[in-house]
Amino acid sequence: MIKSVVQAIPTYVMSCFLLSMGLCEHIESMISKFWWGSKQGESKIHWIKWETLCKEKKKGGIGFRTFHEFNLAMLSKQGWRIMHNDDLLISQCLKARYFSRSNFLKASTGYCPSYTWRSIFQARVDVVEKVGIWRVGDGRLINVWEDNWLPYQNGHKIWSHKPPNCDIMFVSDLIHHDIRCWNAPLINEIFLPFEAQQILQLPISFSQLQDEFVWGASRSSTCSVKSSCDFLKARREADGCHSSM
Repeated sequence: MIKSVVQAIPTYVMSCFLLSMGLCEHIESMISKFWWGSKQGESKIHWIKWETLCKEKKKGGIGFRTFHEFNLAMLSKQGWRIMHNDDLLISQCLKARYFSRSNFLKASTGYCPSYTWRSIFQARVDVVEKVGIWRVGDGRLINVWEDNWLPYQNGHKIWSHKPPNCDIMFVSDLIHHDIRCWNAPLINEIFLPFEAQQILQLPISFSQLQDEFVWGASRSSTCSVKSSCDFLKARREADGCHSSM
């Protein structure tokens, strides 16, 4: 009943707005009290902490949702739809208001933003920018130093610092477009050896397709609520391990 009814009630709201941490914790507290049993003015002992109950059954939990993570996952799915479906009414409205001269990934919160946009923007920062990765096409949209585009590197970003007086800005600047191959001498000169090796292993499209921003947390390369939740849960567990060391 908790999974199918109680945790499903705020789903629509969480797909549109980012709930405060205090409200999420309050809802989780009420669910926890209901799980362990409570009467008016009397609470029973909670033998296991809520974070443990939210783990998968195979890891010793019950599989309850962590509301803040699920909220961010729902909003990240909305952001992904806006980014890849320009014909949607919400996409057209938000683009006209907040990123008419750029794109979803480069947009800022803007002046006096709506709560809907602030919510989706936060999910973009916390989830979409961390999980999404650029698939190299012609390289004209990918910023070498700022964007995620190395698939086999933690964080997918270049770790090397931009050399002084270096004019390289986009991935297209690293490609010989006439013969459709990487500029190996330039790449080996600018980047660390393990980064240069990764770059040179990336395939280059002979048809010069446009660069594509894909979801790096699932085989389908498409954002899903489950994959977003899995990413946030893994990050929380990793942060917990680091803090306990």
